[in-house]
Amino acid sequence: MNKTIIYTYSPEDLEKIIRDCIKSELANFTPQIPTQSKKFICRKKTASILGISLVTLGDYCKRGIIPSYRIGSKVLFIESEIIESVTLVKSVKNKKGGIEL
Repeated sequence: MNKTIIYTYSPEDLEKIIRDCIKSELANFTPQIPTQSKKFICRKKTASILGISLVTLGDYCKRGIIPSYRIGSKVLFIESEIIESVTLVKSVKNKKGGIEL
């Protein structure tokens, strides 16, 4: 036979109990990061994905904007790193009605 026990807590006490439980669980939580396979792609495909020329791609690599890897004489890129390299640029209207970048 199960015994039912009823506790009465003030809202502040209940809030503290809940916070402590959440903190305890979060301290023990280890997020599961999905492992992405590193898919290497060539210069031509990378330039095509980004919509830029091979010359511009080479310039971005030299300036460190896009990470690249060399295997022998081949330059390769990791697809996920290419996507991460693209950053959002917000434009702001100036007083004259034009757009400043």
